[in-house]
Amino acid sequence: MGQIPDRIVDVEGSELYRFASHRVNPWWLVAEEGLAVTFPESVTDVNDMLRRAHLDTITVETVTPVWPGITDLGTTNVQGIASFDSRTGIRTLHGTASSKYTLRTPKEILSWANFGPHDGAEWETAGMMGAVIFGSVALDREIVLDPSGVSDVVKLYMLVLGSLDGTQANRGVLTGIRGVCKNTCDMAFAGLRKDHSNGFRYKSIGDVSARVRAWYLARASAEDQADALEREAKKLFETPVSDSEFMDHIVPAMWPVPDAGAKGAVTRYGNKLELVQGYWITPENAGIRRTGWGAVSALTEYSQWQRQARPGVQGTIAFARAAMGLDAIAKAERQKALDVVYAYVKSR
Repeated sequence: MGQIPDRIVDVEGSELYRFASHRVNPWWLVAEEGLAVTFPESVTDVNDMLRRAHLDTITVETVTPVWPGITDLGTTNVQGIASFDSRTGIRTLHGTASSKYTLRTPKEILSWANFGPHDGAEWETAGMMGAVIFGSVALDREIVLDPSGVSDVVKLYMLVLGSLDGTQANRGVLTGIRGVCKNTCDMAFAGLRKDHSNGFRYKSIGDVSARVRAWYLARASAEDQADALEREAKKLFETPVSDSEFMDHIVPAMWPVPDAGAKGAVTRYGNKLELVQGYWITPENAGIRRTGWGAVSALTEYSQWQRQARPGVQGTIAFARAAMGLDAIAKAERQKALDVVYAYVKSR
């Protein structure tokens, strides 16, 4: 499966991507803006979004698999999976899968989220990568800290994903990430907890009432999470923390000072202090500095961005997940930062 949405040539010879984005081009199209399907207006209808992402002319079908040297398939339950796009006139083989899986078109994968225009949500992105269809929905809920000052904004999206061949479960997750490519989808779904309390899986949502119920249940879950985050963020934002309190008390509680006799460890700790202080006093942190929220932000920024990255593509993806706070270590460090800051402010 490609790292970015599929690039195709339609029957008229025009190059395009199977992708659409509200307002902003993704990182991988910075140098090719003419090929992006970026639209400024609000889109709330799934059929409109599928058309903009060039996914509306795709059908899915089974084909007889062909293996070299094998002429009699017998009673095998393996079927070949192909998609046909009338826009390009091309049939694409996506591999084989057991016949127990149910084939799905792009519309069947995304249509459960075809909410009404009065719900306050709108399509943000949609695209196709190999046999995988994905889309993200921007909710009208956002958290704004200090609206008259720093105006730090946290936006909330619902990312949905499924596969044409049915082998990848249809999933949804609530996240702060706009889905634009494989990496962002991977990073968002890496944060899906095992109990799915921040997301959901669904086999098939056929009738309208089931789709409406699924959407509003997911939306209610999003609101609950946003409420909890807003309460915690505002509570910490309203809690003062001085420069000396942060460096002399909170940082050592997060990372204890090493024994003075361990010279190498002392040197490394001094370097860490400089970096952490840099996150605390950076201009980007100016609006929330000297607050509990700023303290948590500085600690987690260090934990997430100062990780050692393994070489290669997987190492890069792992580092990006950490930078976005989506892997297990980053989550544990973020929780530890919250615990440390809360413990200190309660002890004063």
